[in-house]
Amino acid sequence: MTLKSFRTATKNANLHTQRGLRALDDSMRQDGYTEPMVAAADGEILSGSARLERAADVFGVEVEPIIVESDGTRPIIHVRKDIPNAQTAQAQRVALRANRVAQLDLDWDVEVIASMAPETIDGLWTADELEALGGKPVPPTDDTEDDMGSTDERKPVTCPKCGHVFTP
Repeated sequence: MTLKSFRTATKNANLHTQRGLRALDDSMRQDGYTEPMVAAADGEILSGSARLERAADVFGVEVEPIIVESDGTRPIIHVRKDIPNAQTAQAQRVALRANRVAQLDLDWDVEVIASMAPETIDGLWTADELEALGGKPVPPTDDTEDDMGSTDERKPVTCPKCGHVFTP
């Protein structure tokens, strides 16, 4: 199986940015592959469409990826044998780039988000946050409790991008 056996997401809520894609490309070229992709059993990428595209350009479509099959019940840890410890410059660059590339390459596709069922995006954005993105607000669900507990038990969360504090 090669990279060309996989395909990008047909419904991707991230439009990506040119700056973010360049940062991702630079990261792969300088530090190698660092972030795993998640694919459905049929080969469609669920998380990592940009990584698939950039990896195909950087490593070639014929490269054989390391495939880990999982049912999602156990964490998968990618151990880089070429990085001896977290204090090396490369280790620190990999850690920093993982977050910075994600930040630079995020451009929400409000139309894709709006096309999803409310229960799919419930809890990910408040109505105000969706409106700020330019999307339509999601009607509140009838449930006041879900698998995260009652609203009385939930802790406030601060959005790292805008500083807005909300309770999921």
